[in-house]
Amino acid sequence: MRDWATVHRSIATKSPLPSITPLFNYALIDSQAAGDIEAILPDPSVVESSKEVPIHRYDWWASAENAHSWALEQTTVPDGLSGKEVGDLGKPLPWKEWDPSKPVRHVVLHFSEAEVEKMWMEASGGITGTEVRISRSDALLAHMWQLVIRARNPTDGEVHLDVTLGTRARLDLPPSTLGSPLFNIPVTSTPSTLFSSTSLSSIARLLRTSVSRYTRSAIASLLHRWSHDTAPWRYWDCFLGERHTIVTSWLRAGSWDVVFEEGVRPVYVAPIMPSCDGCLCLAEAGAGGWKAGVDVHLLMKDDVVKKILADEALRRFGS
Repeated sequence: MRDWATVHRSIATKSPLPSITPLFNYALIDSQAAGDIEAILPDPSVVESSKEVPIHRYDWWASAENAHSWALEQTTVPDGLSGKEVGDLGKPLPWKEWDPSKPVRHVVLHFSEAEVEKMWMEASGGITGTEVRISRSDALLAHMWQLVIRARNPTDGEVHLDVTLGTRARLDLPPSTLGSPLFNIPVTSTPSTLFSSTSLSSIARLLRTSVSRYTRSAIASLLHRWSHDTAPWRYWDCFLGERHTIVTSWLRAGSWDVVFEEGVRPVYVAPIMPSCDGCLCLAEAGAGGWKAGVDVHLLMKDDVVKKILADEALRRFGS
C-alpha cells in the first residue's frame, strides 16, 4: 500500500518515479524450517516436536460427514494418491457448529483510549514484572472474547480464539516482503471458565502465554512438517461458527499513514472481510495510534450481535 501511494503521489506531481523494492521470495521462509525440507521423508524427531506446538489441523479429507453441499468436492481424496501418501486422516471439520445460511451482521464497536486503558489496568492486575507482560490488545481481546462466548452461550466444551500470527518479525523477514506469511494459532478455554472470570486478568494471561509459545524454533518445526505434507491445503488451522472466533489485527500496521495525495490523510480506514460467522478485527480508529481509540469489527450471526450490544458488560469500562 505504501509503495502504491508513493508511486501515485509521484505521478500526480509529475515527479520522478521512486525506486521501490518489493520482495516476493518465499524461499526465505523455507530456509527457516527445521531439518531438511528437501529430503524425501520428514525427520521423525522434528515432526514429533511440531506435534507439541498447539495448532488446529482440521482435515478436508476427513470431513465429508455433515459437510455443506458446496464443500463436498473438497472432502474427496484426489485419485492417484496411495494410502501412504494420504496418511492418517486428521480431525474432521466441525460442520454442525457453523450454519452459513444464518444471516451475519457486521458491526463496528468503538472503544476510546480511556476504555482500553482501563481494560489493560484490570487485565494487568496481580501480574508481577517477572511474569507475562499483558498488552492492550490482549486486554481488549479478552474483553471481546468473554462477550462473544456469553452471547453464543455454547454447551460446555472447548472454545477457541483463533489468533492470526504474523511471521515477519518472528522469522526476521525483510519488511518489504509481499504476501501474507501468517497462520492461525488456537487460544483454547471453556465457556464455564470464561463465564466465571470476574476479571480480565486470567483470560488475558491465557492469551499472552498461548501466543508466547510460538517461538522461532516452534515455527521452524511447523514449517518442516508443513513442507512434507502431501497436500498442505487440506488442513485448516481455524474454523467458524459457535466455538471459533478468528481474530486479526491491523493495529500498528500504519494504515492511517498511507497518503495518496500530499497533505491529504485518509478519512476512513476499514478492513474488507467476508461475511462469515466468527470474524473479529482490531483496527486503530484514526491517526495517532491508541490515542484515537480502537474499532472492533465484529462479524457474527445477527442474534449473537444483538446479545453483545445488549450486554451491560460491553461498556463497563466506559464510566
